[in-house]
Amino acid sequence: MTAVDGVRVDPVAMWQAWRHEFEWHLDQVPLLLETMREHVVLVRSTRYDQVKITGGGYVDNMPSAVGSPADRDSNLLWAMLVVFTKSATEWINAEVLPPAAPIYPVLAQDRRTWLEDRVVVDPDGRTAGARADVTTKWLIAHAERIYPIEALDTYREGLFRTIRRYRAIYSAAGTVRRDRPITCRVCGQAGVLSDWITGADGRGTQIGRCKHCGEQYLPGE
Repeated sequence: MTAVDGVRVDPVAMWQAWRHEFEWHLDQVPLLLETMREHVVLVRSTRYDQVKITGGGYVDNMPSAVGSPADRDSNLLWAMLVVFTKSATEWINAEVLPPAAPIYPVLAQDRRTWLEDRVVVDPDGRTAGARADVTTKWLIAHAERIYPIEALDTYREGLFRTIRRYRAIYSAAGTVRRDRPITCRVCGQAGVLSDWITGADGRGTQIGRCKHCGEQYLPGE
């Protein structure tokens, strides 16, 4: 046990709680990005809603979905994930000394994405989700190296806050879960699922709710 601001804390418990939050948020990104890109429907691809000109073709009266909220949101989320990954990579490799080889994610092989200041998500939902899946798995695999890097804390919290906000907007993405439901203290059924919300202080707060009886669990309960 160690003391932080006069309060005794368990370093192992702190690491486990941090890792759980880290994994939970990153696990949401692939399916969330895929769902967001599905909202970006290029309506110009169909002619059923276009005006037909007598004896001719169609009036190009259908707006593109490029620049829509879902388009902007998915690009922002992907850009934030890429920036966090690049920053984490730089910090991790600062501790890697020759003759050990630098540690890079698969994403670094895409030089355009890795080197450009402006990052654009893949327009295809499945491809966007697959690229996010590879990237988040790399981050999770290196969670133990990322954990002590305090310089990443503020940006990580901003990324996670964005993930929670977009989950609320694009609810069709659902929730990706690693943990099995735990037993509810009220109804006795295994139905308590955990979620993360943004608290009044802007930070992530874990809560629980039984899917059977609705009993809610606050942090620490």
